[in-house]
Amino acid sequence: MLAATELLRKIMSRRGADREMEKSIVQRIDRAGHTMTHLVETLLWLGRDVAEMPAPGMVDIDALLKEIVHDTNKLYIEKDLKFVLETAPCRMLLPEAAARIVLGNVVRNAFQHTLRGIIHISQHGGVVEVVNYMARESDLAGDIGFGLGLELTRRLTARLDWLYTSQAFPGRNVVTVRLSETVALPC
Repeated sequence: MLAATELLRKIMSRRGADREMEKSIVQRIDRAGHTMTHLVETLLWLGRDVAEMPAPGMVDIDALLKEIVHDTNKLYIEKDLKFVLETAPCRMLLPEAAARIVLGNVVRNAFQHTLRGIIHISQHGGVVEVVNYMARESDLAGDIGFGLGLELTRRLTARLDWLYTSQAFPGRNVVTVRLSETVALPC
């Protein structure tokens, strides 16, 4: 998939056309390919019983969250959902793939499991909170998946010593993720 997007990008550049929609589609396919690569690498890392952490890099948490919400919101545009996104600039030393998987799963679950209502996503520093408010309890979508995303989120956050909580209240669900920077140990 990544090779195909690279080939398409080259063809588009040879034509000299400046087609924003095509560029946007290629970028989305490219991000999806990289996400799948990171997911497989992360799953392989989780499957190993080693203390070595995935390679960290500087991650713009606010930009990553905006990208995830933008991509996820497109999938559920036909639902009667509104969302509020509040972010603040924040760069942290983290394994980007793990952060993308955890935050992506949390945001996607809120959009997927709420039929209508308001989803409030806030990020301050390394703390991300996702609250989905339902107008009625019946506005919570039934269990339509296998829960693999949440199980992966639980395992990743536990292995990386990140805080992950999920609480259900009447009319709302609250999920909190507290990312912790990777500490470089002396050799």
